[in-house]
Amino acid sequence: MIVLIAALCIFCCGCVDTTGDTGQSGLQNGGEAGMGNETLPEEIVIRTSGLRLITEEFPPFNYLDENGTVAGQSTRVVEEILQRLNQTGTIEVLPWEETYKLALTTPDVAIFSTTRTTEREDLFQWVGPVASYDIVLYANNGSDLQITNMDELKKAGSIGALQDSARYQYLAENNVLNLTGYENDIECVQNLMDGEIVLWLGSSATVADIARNAGYAPCDLEAVYSVGTYDLYIAFSKNTPEDVVTVWQDELDAMKLDGTFGGLTTPSP
Repeated sequence: MIVLIAALCIFCCGCVDTTGDTGQSGLQNGGEAGMGNETLPEEIVIRTSGLRLITEEFPPFNYLDENGTVAGQSTRVVEEILQRLNQTGTIEVLPWEETYKLALTTPDVAIFSTTRTTEREDLFQWVGPVASYDIVLYANNGSDLQITNMDELKKAGSIGALQDSARYQYLAENNVLNLTGYENDIECVQNLMDGEIVLWLGSSATVADIARNAGYAPCDLEAVYSVGTYDLYIAFSKNTPEDVVTVWQDELDAMKLDGTFGGLTTPSP
């Protein structure tokens, strides 16, 4: 009986009208946070992107760091787009020649960072630009080699470039026959320093990292001729749904407008 009377008292206390008490109205209507009648945000659903994301060793834009993690300016941009889309995706690092062929022949593949050229325009769908770089011819420092035009380049001796890269394609399309393709730029630099080739067509943005990875100091190489400036993009295989490509471009544009893009692509001091 005592327990029953106590329960009735508690029940009656809970039914007391407190609408006139402004100090209690927030608790009455919404609990401690005053959220009782507000709509709670929907749970964010994270899903896979449905894309095969592939990159190559091309520092500082994309590369494997000392911990074996995919890093670089363009990598950060891709990861930010995925985050904004509430998506996940694993980025693979493969040799460029394999990467390029996969994007040409396999559905739902996105590769970065890829130079957008006239010759490639209709081969892919493009999102970008995500970066830009200068294409430069390098010689062994102290070679006294001078190049001022394409005719002199064709007579200079053997030239090395990354196989199937935009740089390699540029030389081939300009009928530079003294051209050798290599699997990566590190091999190009090593063969340049060993005297197997006299020129390497590289990039001012990547030369320092590539030289060090090849076992040399950046000052061991000398820029002898600047070919031009190119923009880098994320290239999607042709049969990737157009709406997927559109959404990625929209998110990249939004990042540039709100300042996020600049923070991700500014090199660390």
